[in-house]
Amino acid sequence: MGERFEITELVPRHTAAIRERVPVGEAASFLALALPELWHEVKQQHRRALAPPYVRYHGVDEAGLDLEAGVILGKPPARSGRVRPSRLPGGTAATAWHEGPYEALGHTRHELSDWIAGSGLEPAEPHWEVYWTNAGGTAKAGKWRTQLVWPVTAAEGGAPDDDTASAPDS
Repeated sequence: MGERFEITELVPRHTAAIRERVPVGEAASFLALALPELWHEVKQQHRRALAPPYVRYHGVDEAGLDLEAGVILGKPPARSGRVRPSRLPGGTAATAWHEGPYEALGHTRHELSDWIAGSGLEPAEPHWEVYWTNAGGTAKAGKWRTQLVWPVTAAEGGAPDDDTASAPDS
């Protein structure tokens, strides 16, 4: 289990994003509409995504999920329809890899949260997931790869272990 978790340094990234409050249980429906809309707008603005799409979790409460679906770009996009410029933060983050169906991501997220706490760190900004496998493609759900990224800070009395830092993903 330990080798799937690591500390990395992120660089801030410009994104094109759609942010919306979504009822619990309807995230997949939101993404099914938002991601094609994002890809269309990126293409319309003659941009190229620098990484696969992500979903950032800004919050959750009884009313639902505050989600941001986005794609990383080299520079901010123009506003168009629901698409807005946004940014993923730079700084220290804990990451984990999940291989399998999206329905099982909660388990990996819980493991990452436990690992963060056990490493003398605290969750900082909202976390996100990067979908490295296209669920609409031919790969079977058991082979889908998702990267969980959770910005962190040192807990009181603790500090990240600099020996575990790795280069940021491009």
